[in-house]
Amino acid sequence: MMQPRDENRRPVVLLVEDEPGDQELTRRGLEGGVDVDLRVVDDGGKAMDYLMRRGSFASSDEDSVPMPDLILLDWNLPGQDGREVLETIRRTPSIENLVVVVLTNSQHESDVRHAYALRCNSYVVKPVDVDAFGKLLRELATYWFDFVQLPPSVSVN
Repeated sequence: MMQPRDENRRPVVLLVEDEPGDQELTRRGLEGGVDVDLRVVDDGGKAMDYLMRRGSFASSDEDSVPMPDLILLDWNLPGQDGREVLETIRRTPSIENLVVVVLTNSQHESDVRHAYALRCNSYVVKPVDVDAFGKLLRELATYWFDFVQLPPSVSVN
């Protein structure tokens, strides 16, 4: 069920990333001037548990497991990879409209085509340079939260 987004709360970003170094770089990059509530999971199965409020994320309290306004999804994850996560999101009516940005190291044309075929909102290759990565994250957040009209928040209840 769609609910109006509470403009008084910080935007929630769900980072689905298995590499601790990239998790930390993302935290630091977003701290540089972007006020978001960053939630991190390290594999696709946990991402789906978070989005569906299952397992360790089962909660009726919206504040403890808020629905993300933006998902930053690594493409190459152990277990359930980014492809499977994106495909599952897009075929699940209660969460199909979530904004998903594939944020990955892969520059393979087949990965880019596949991600867009699965209806990602954007496909972004992670810069190697730490400063460029931080700048990219801040610009992504600015774009999605300051310029784009997002759909209402999603509730799986």
